[in-house]
Amino acid sequence: MPTSRSAHTFETDPKIDPTAKTSVAQARNLIHTSDTLRSRSDRANRKRFARLFKDPDAIEVTITLTDEVMRIHSTRQAVTIFSRAAKKA
Repeated sequence: MPTSRSAHTFETDPKIDPTAKTSVAQARNLIHTSDTLRSRSDRANRKRFARLFKDPDAIEVTITLTDEVMRIHSTRQAVTIFSRAAKKA
């Protein structure tokens, strides 16, 4: 059974430690590569999307759109809910 060295650190099987280091390095590489492949438009869209979460009204509209409108099969009901959400925005 692993023993705890501190409240947040646990011993692991030394045979798998290199796998963890390799995985972290590969994840960092993928994140860096994906950042370099983004176009100016992609970066602008990400900034706009991030701003939605700073505005409480926008959060409510976003939740309404994703949680309610997308689940409704009736176009008429979806339009009604979308209209209410748009008025709040």
